[in-house]
Amino acid sequence: MGLDIIGKWRRSAAAWCVVCLVAACGGGGTGPNGGGGGGSGGGLDGDYQLIGANNQAVPTTVTSNTCGPARFTGGWLTLNADGTFEMDVSYTNDQGAPDGFQDHGRYHQNGAHVQFTSEAWGDEFEAEFNGAVMITQYDFCSDNQGAELELDFAI
Repeated sequence: MGLDIIGKWRRSAAAWCVVCLVAACGGGGTGPNGGGGGGSGGGLDGDYQLIGANNQAVPTTVTSNTCGPARFTGGWLTLNADGTFEMDVSYTNDQGAPDGFQDHGRYHQNGAHVQFTSEAWGDEFEAEFNGAVMITQYDFCSDNQGAELELDFAI
């Protein structure tokens, strides 16, 4: 009788191991190496946190020849499996007041390169991966003279 219980326990344990293995290997990946998300995103879907601005860890103050200094304090970028994105970035403006911006639209991956099309601002911006960090080039001053701000996001 004792051996019968051990045999049943082993079969149950083996079944649970198979269930866990299948669950761990199933799609729905997150990040640059995640599994096959749908849409045009290329499997990058996930929630990324702002970790840097212009090669400095946040919080950091960024200055520009085009617009006033801003102290970046945080933010996030969500890439959805359907190829859409949402972004929210917080900063303190040159008057010392809390400020921020939001963006949303579509994105498309081509290797380590990501092209964003903003539906909020009507422009485009780019990003590239350096390991697990997505480095975006963003037109923060909205002067349509090109990107003057680098925003770094990581999962």
